Amino acid sequence: MTRERICSKPLGDYIPALDVVELAGVTPSTLYAWLKRRGYRRCPHSRVLRGVLYVHLDVVDEYLEGDGIPRRRPPEGWVTKAEAVRLSGRSTFWWDRHIRRGEARAVRYKRLVWIHPDDVERAKAEHEASEPPPGWVLLSSIAKRYGVTDATMRRRTQRAGIRWRLYAHPVTRQLAAYIHESDVERVVYGHAVRLVPPDGWVPYTRLAAEMGIDPQVVWGWMRRHGYRVVMAREPGRPRTGWCAPEAWEAYQRASYKLAGRGRAS
Repeated sequence: MTRERICSKPLGDYIPALDVVELAGVTPSTLYAWLKRRGYRRCPHSRVLRGVLYVHLDVVDEYLEGDGIPRRRPPEGWVTKAEAVRLSGRSTFWWDRHIRRGEARAVRYKRLVWIHPDDVERAKAEHEASEPPPGWVLLSSIAKRYGVTDATMRRRTQRAGIRWRLYAHPVTRQLAAYIHESDVERVVYGHAVRLVPPDGWVPYTRLAAEMGIDPQVVWGWMRRHGYRVVMAREPGRPRTGWCAPEAWEAYQRASYKLAGRGRAS
């Protein structure tokens, strides 16, 4: 639709808002939000006649000139935002953020955002340069190895005071969290609930439950007698209390001596 055809419609210096939308290549809600932010929802900037919103030509000119993403036909060679995501390996959120900041050239046409090809190439080069250095491991792979979620693994790194860095994912090429391999042990073992039990330790809470003994009784006895216990999580199983084999054997010996009382004291 041409500007001359729009302006030939009646109502003096006002044209229907939907015609402005068609000319700009945006959604009606985008135009209405812009009018509201500028305080242009009332006369003399706009008028409503028989349920149709009309916008003054001066306001139309201001809107079409653009104060953010220009609204005009994209130049030759520009690519849509979806294509820029595919070519560069950057996410849609990354492109939206850089367009808002004015760090990427973009225009809007027919409800699509088009991006300058040079900015796409630059983003691709920067993304490819974000390969992790030697010694850095993918945080999600550690989470998968120990049977926890990525969110859990991120919380553990935060509690341990470990800062992750963002590098390209080896498969998706999107930015992903990495930590240095020297910090893996702190993440796995450095909390009240360990991701894996110590080597050779036995799950005293599970053994106690199988014998019909309250695990809390076992825990209290071991703490009173100076035996160390930890909570740990085997991959794919809920967390369980663990103790050294000699601690469990000592508890069993004490229980046998006090047979009939139901617990060691």
